[in-house]
Amino acid sequence: MNRRSLLLMVALMAVTLLTAILSTRVFVTLTPYEAPTEEIVTERPTAAMGTTLTPEAAEASRLIQQMVYEQASMAAEAEKAQRELTMHQSQDKIANRFQDKKSLAEYVEKGIADGTLTYEKLFDGTLLIGDYTAATIRMYNLLPERQCIGRTDANLDFLSEQLVSIVANKPETLILHFGMYELQADVLQMQTAFIDRYKSIIQQIQYLLPGIRIVVSSIFPVTNDAQNADPKYANRAVYNAALQAMCADNGWQYLHNETIVTQHADLFGTGGVFLAGDFYEDYWLQYIYVQSRDLPAEPATEEPTTADSLG
Repeated sequence: MNRRSLLLMVALMAVTLLTAILSTRVFVTLTPYEAPTEEIVTERPTAAMGTTLTPEAAEASRLIQQMVYEQASMAAEAEKAQRELTMHQSQDKIANRFQDKKSLAEYVEKGIADGTLTYEKLFDGTLLIGDYTAATIRMYNLLPERQCIGRTDANLDFLSEQLVSIVANKPETLILHFGMYELQADVLQMQTAFIDRYKSIIQQIQYLLPGIRIVVSSIFPVTNDAQNADPKYANRAVYNAALQAMCADNGWQYLHNETIVTQHADLFGTGGVFLAGDFYEDYWLQYIYVQSRDLPAEPATEEPTTADSLG
């Protein structure tokens, strides 16, 4: 083999080797991409995925959550306020035309007397529930069942049993008359056995019916003969004082009954504890309607000016 042939053979071998190297590099380059087996940790603010937030991302997330919470709270408060306003306007469809309870009472008395008003119309949106008072009103058919629920011997057990009926009626104003059958000779048991339980039941009602107005009626007085016959009636004033304090602490209205009952003591039945139906028909229903409205008792009097006071 001459020198020229040897050089040609070497050149061919070199070209073959270079081609093989280039082919291998191209093959490696064109190999499909395979995802790395190690988990890639990202900084996405999703705590459920177990990721790690940077301090900046965590603060941004906190601010967003706080803003959403505040907006939701403001919306809820606005809705509650509007609901309470609507209820108040609805419940005073008659009373809101008057400036004070005295003028409203005169209008109601005249309207009931001449038949232009009915108790059912007056108590639209109001539910009265209680013991013998409510039972007597129902017995005389002075209010329909949707506005009055009662049983002659009703106590707080009865009130608790009526939660479903109260919620179903959805009253705007709830007048409660209980206590006569909770009186005990031992006043030391009054707070836990009566006041605390009464408060708890009313709070349940408020939770179920947000915005409802609560009116707690005082325990009626009895005659002296009835009080002498049963010493528990002597504690009535103590119970009423506790009821009044309970209402003041919780923003509920306390309804005094002492004067209205004593003014018509001639309507007490035998035994001196229960009042005749005429008392409720002619006096008490008008009284509790007027007194449970959010109005001042008397017309406002203008204060004299300096000139008036001098002259």
